[in-house]
Parts: sequence; structure tokens; C-alpha cells
Amino acid sequence: MENVKELIEKVGAIFMFCIAGTLLLIQYKEQYKLITVIREGISKQGVLNEQPIDVTANNKVSHKEVIAALICDLEYDVEVNTIYLQKEYFNPMEFDFSVIANTDYRKTYEVDLSGNIVKIVYKSL
Repeated sequence: MENVKELIEKVGAIFMFCIAGTLLLIQYKEQYKLITVIREGISKQGVLNEQPIDVTANNKVSHKEVIAALICDLEYDVEVNTIYLQKEYFNPMEFDFSVIANTDYRKTYEVDLSGNIVKIVYKSL
């Protein structure tokens, strides 16, 4: 009789653990969807971060700034010297950051006819 009671308790605990894990995964999925929708909505509204685009300025950035720009999701396509990174396919978790030379860079922007940024280009100095 005691073995049956223990079995029922263990099965109940396993069942509750599975329900909790499932609810956790569902909540994670819904929050990820919400963040994605918010990010897309904000990006469609226009400028997220305003920075003057001045082709006459030096636009010098350090190696650390380039790495920091690549760690998060990309808003635009990026080119670092000859390495071209498309925002749709770039995954910072899989990228080998050692291929980025430890030097200073000049940051320039490629824009379309409407003045929207299409690509950010980093060229080593």
C-alpha cells in the first residue's frame, strides 16, 4: 500500500513539473513574440537612434565600438573591411569576433535615394 502511495506522489510531482515546464516555455515564446512585434513596430516608425551623418567628419571609432555594435541584433547590414554581414542572417552567438582586426575604423553610411541608411561600413585606418 505504501509503494502505491509513493508511486502516485512521484507521478504527481513529475506531472506538475511537466506542466510548469510547458507553461514556462509558452510564456517565453509569447514574450519573444511581443518583443519582436514591438521592435518591428518601432523600426517602422522611423528613427530609433539619431546620429548625424556627416561625410566630412572623421567618424573614427575604436575596435571596441565595432564589437559592441555587432554583439546585438543588427538594424542595418554591416561591412567591416571585406566582411559583409547581412542583418537577416547575422547571429552574434555564432560569429567569430577574432576576424575583426584590433584597430581603429572609419565609420561611414550607405544611404538610398530617400536618405535612409542601407548599410554601415567600417574601414580600418
